[in-house]
Amino acid sequence: MDYRLGIDLGTTTLVAAAAPVGAPVELVNLGAPGPTVTVASLRDPTLTAVEASAALLRLARDRAAAQFGGPPSEIVLAEPGYWSEPERAAFDQAVDLADLGPLRRLTQAEAAAAGYAAQARLPIGARIAVFDLGAGSCEATVLERTPTGFTILGSVGGPHPSGNDVDEAVYRFILGGLGDRARDPNNPALLASVRLAGVAAKEELSTRTQVELPLPALHTVVRLGRPELESLVRGPLRDGIAMVTQVLREAGVAATDLTAIVAVGGCSRMPIVAALLDKEFSIPIAVSSRPELAVALGAAGGSDAPAPIAAPVAAPPPPVVLPPVVLPPVAPT
Repeated sequence: MDYRLGIDLGTTTLVAAAAPVGAPVELVNLGAPGPTVTVASLRDPTLTAVEASAALLRLARDRAAAQFGGPPSEIVLAEPGYWSEPERAAFDQAVDLADLGPLRRLTQAEAAAAGYAAQARLPIGARIAVFDLGAGSCEATVLERTPTGFTILGSVGGPHPSGNDVDEAVYRFILGGLGDRARDPNNPALLASVRLAGVAAKEELSTRTQVELPLPALHTVVRLGRPELESLVRGPLRDGIAMVTQVLREAGVAATDLTAIVAVGGCSRMPIVAALLDKEFSIPIAVSSRPELAVALGAAGGSDAPAPIAAPVAAPPPPVVLPPVVLPPVAPT
């Protein structure tokens, strides 16, 4: 089967999507429940960082080949635009070592912009900003539509703020409420369960206003509301939004010149992200129902149809009709 494979190898997650000729874009089954897998769960501790990255890239290609009956005709790799030269050089080595075959490379922002353009029909010359708030990094990029794709007018980013920062804030909040019951240094499994409960609570609060998660080891229930979560993450999120202001200034582009701000990355699920962006810039904010998949889908040439959100955002947006995106069946790792 003739298809293009898009791979998004992030700091903490790996996502891949395939676009067969004449068929809807599909997510590649990487062997975990759901379309994303954590890098830590797949990384071989005996390998160097370069070897491990190469192995993960090969894994995405090989799983796609098994799913679609052969290797892709082209691979598109999406990488952070803010990387330093040493980071980019290390990834170059990993790509060479992986020996993936025909491939192109582009930034994660370009991939996200391409996915948005596939749905929004951006005219030539239109400018957008991509705000990528992922699990391990944050990046803001300004791009201009061209006849052949996008030109990057400016990009800033770094490891903070990130989803990891949000998870840490929630974890510490829960620990504070549990008191001494959760402070047993000889029981790391207990602390791990508290952290996992916090991550689950954060994710559920993207669509709910209150969650209750049991902690069987402590015979208690964790209760967390969306207002509490938003109070915990507001500071880090403002640091991320300041990146958008910074990159607009450095690119010499006014916010009013933008067609939209496209929010991607798993943490963009939180309604407060779109609300703060809209409050700061007062232009259309686009966020898909599954922003953690946007980069891989865009790299493959597909779209998860970001839906404009009117602010203030106090609740999740209403359901929108999405183009077909086929989730693979769950298979054991």
